[in-house]
Amino acid sequence: MTKLHNKFALCALVLCLVMALASCQNIHIHTFDTGWTSDQTHHWQVCSSCQGIAGKAEHDWDEGRKTSDFEMTFTCKTCQHTKTEVVGTPYSLGLQYEQLENGLCVVGIGECQDVELVLPSAVDGVPVVAVGMDALSATNITSVAITASIERLEARAFADCASLVAVTMQEGVKYVGMYAFSNCTSLETIAIPNSVTETDQGVFQGCTSLKNVQIGSGLATLSSWFFFQCTSLVNVTVPSNVTVLDKRVFEHCSNLESVVIGKDVTLINTFAFLHCEKLQNIFYLGTPQDWQNVNVKSSAFNADSTHVVVFYSQSQPTDTANKYWHYVDGEIVVW
Repeated sequence: MTKLHNKFALCALVLCLVMALASCQNIHIHTFDTGWTSDQTHHWQVCSSCQGIAGKAEHDWDEGRKTSDFEMTFTCKTCQHTKTEVVGTPYSLGLQYEQLENGLCVVGIGECQDVELVLPSAVDGVPVVAVGMDALSATNITSVAITASIERLEARAFADCASLVAVTMQEGVKYVGMYAFSNCTSLETIAIPNSVTETDQGVFQGCTSLKNVQIGSGLATLSSWFFFQCTSLVNVTVPSNVTVLDKRVFEHCSNLESVVIGKDVTLINTFAFLHCEKLQNIFYLGTPQDWQNVNVKSSAFNADSTHVVVFYSQSQPTDTANKYWHYVDGEIVVW
């Protein structure tokens, strides 16, 4: 009996071992991806064999970075999932408008409280195409962004905005009316886009803090009184597309020291540089022969002006009767 009992016990043990081995064969060891799967709110890892998941958690967003004027993009620190959110209002609200044939014209500040003004490209699907006469003059705005849909800035549109420091004009503006930014005494920098092809007189008259000017390629004429009494201007480059410097264009720019003028200029009109007592050099992008064809009015400069016309030569000149200059790494160098 003892031997028989031992045999049964041995068989039972073997059976248990077999069953245990079979059970072990059914045990699955997960192999999770090294990368992350994610949706808008969570991230997790997936087993490549059974598609089970582990480590599911909410995104851990970073502080974000500005990716456009009105958008911030945030990145999860764990899985690198990103999301983009609108921050602030895309444009200033509360402005007054008037309906034109081709769109809306801004005609007043209305109930808008923004000092950093962003003009809309459209309101309720209707394009904004102009800023009207005196529309935003003498307001307390500190900056203005002019969108590409706006084609016209009418007379005195931003005149007498004494706190206006920054103006951004996108390509699209075609016309800038008389005295549009006159007496904006805090304005320091202006870039006139290439799309501007026509201006009226006195656009920046009395902008006494204006130091940096970039004139676009669309203008053929700098109109009368354009930079009249811009007393902080020291150096100005007038691009080659400008053929006419009209009456009093730089008059009373009392700190102006030098001007670069393109070789295609045909007229420097009456009083263009009157009362520019510090003017030393006109860097002309042409030869002495070219200069002879420029109509320089006798009253264009102070009667006692001691300015010198310096002519352009890319190579070392042999002419010793005149002064010459060229560019080196974008800087003016006199030979």
